[in-house]
Amino acid sequence: MRIGIPWVARKMMTTTSPTIEISQNGDSWTIKTSSLMSSSHSTFKLSEEYEETMMGGRSIKVCFHNSTKLNLQTHK
Repeated sequence: MRIGIPWVARKMMTTTSPTIEISQNGDSWTIKTSSLMSSSHSTFKLSEEYEETMMGGRSIKVCFHNSTKLNLQTHK
């Protein structure tokens, strides 16, 4: 799947390490990601689809599933 991130931005992202923070509040989960290029956060509930806006402005539908010690993420 192509998500439309420009080549220069992809190259810059490969030279830095992002900071990722995962937290839980009740049945809601939040993932915060910070890097040299940008910061983002997503809040979701397991097995519930939600819409997320990618770095280039494109929206996708995302759903996280918990399957025996493995968290799976699907995109549409």
